[in-house]
Amino acid sequence: MAMILNCSYAAMHAGKDEGGGQIIYYEPGMQDRANRALVIEAQLHQALDSGRFEVFYQPLIEVSTLKVTGVEALARLRDADGSYIPPDEFISVAERIGLIAEMGYQQLYKACVQLEQWRQQGFSLRLSFNFSPRQMSSPKLIEKIERIFKLTGFAPEFLDFEITENLLLSNDRLVEHVLKQIQAMGIGVTIDDFGTGCSAMSYLTRFHFDRLKIDRSFVSELHVRTGSTAITSAIITMAHDLEMGVVAEGVENVEQFELLRSQGCDEIQGYFLGRPVPAHELQEYLEANQGYARLPSLDKMSNQEVFPQTLEKA
Repeated sequence: MAMILNCSYAAMHAGKDEGGGQIIYYEPGMQDRANRALVIEAQLHQALDSGRFEVFYQPLIEVSTLKVTGVEALARLRDADGSYIPPDEFISVAERIGLIAEMGYQQLYKACVQLEQWRQQGFSLRLSFNFSPRQMSSPKLIEKIERIFKLTGFAPEFLDFEITENLLLSNDRLVEHVLKQIQAMGIGVTIDDFGTGCSAMSYLTRFHFDRLKIDRSFVSELHVRTGSTAITSAIITMAHDLEMGVVAEGVENVEQFELLRSQGCDEIQGYFLGRPVPAHELQEYLEANQGYARLPSLDKMSNQEVFPQTLEKA
């Protein structure tokens, strides 16, 4: 009986991870995944209670000058053995158990404190921050953001919220109301992962967006598929016509960088010029290079030479 209950629990857990509302049959391996999720859930609660979440920073680079114009803040969580839990793994658990919003507020607070310190040291960087659907629907969202600004001294005009196309399509009235409040505070808004969802072009004219981020799936095929090159070129032209800046994410080699530069892309983000790293590593890099990125030589394309080494991916 105990074995049957355990298998039932594992299948139920798998069904919740798939979004619920469906029949899931038990398969070997489900129990291990369910046990792992319970361990991560406990670590998430502990990290929230003690403030042990770490924030890594991946630089945003201006293509024309190689100046570091901003950073994306990325949450990191250590496992019991000191290694990092893959972000997709713990974020999915945080979403399922309802901790993603509180985790986001702690992450935003820490990032605002750090960037305000960098600003006082002469590095005025834009903070790019992923906006979760749960935060968007929270009635205390604006209140919490204003409190973070008050506590940290961070200026709203240096904050840029990233939202996905799917979020825009999920509840347009709520999204429109929240976006107007956010932008009234002076916060910028970026459409993240553009091109991966149901790209409703009407949203680009209905809402005022500051930037559009081209999804890495297009960038990864830039130098191997002409179709991807045509799509990125069209996206960049369209965004510029609508007076939006363009960021390409997932740039990993010189071919992609050169193609995006020739197409007029404004900023890039990716392993080619900068991996996600802890705050102290990024500060060392900014100080050593006076706020600019180093373009690696063509005969030495090791990522270790481009930016301090880390095993963590965004």
